[in-house]
Amino acid sequence: MRFLNNIAQEFIKIFTK
Repeated sequence: MRFLNNIAQEFIKIFTK
């Protein structure tokens, strides 16, 4: 599932802000 991976990466970006 690439869609889930994409969302997870975006969340990580915000979490690692």
